[in-house]
Amino acid sequence: MSCIGISNHLPQLISLDLRSNNIGDIGVGKLKNMANLRQLMINENGVTDRSADFILEGFPVLEVLWADGNNFTESGIFTLCRK
Repeated sequence: MSCIGISNHLPQLISLDLRSNNIGDIGVGKLKNMANLRQLMINENGVTDRSADFILEGFPVLEVLWADGNNFTESGIFTLCRK
């Protein structure tokens, strides 16, 4: 089972560290059924602005997001900070 596919089996997970895994926007988009996730570490994964809305909507109780070393523009960062 892939690291991304495991998200369907861990709906109660509250913290996930995927730093430096090169998951990109496609990988972030596959993180589903994680409504209880409070901390997400996606540093250095090639993630772009395309994932910003998904992160806001897909993780309703997210409190802490580590996302440095990705390809977010100022607009993407602004989107992420709306929450």
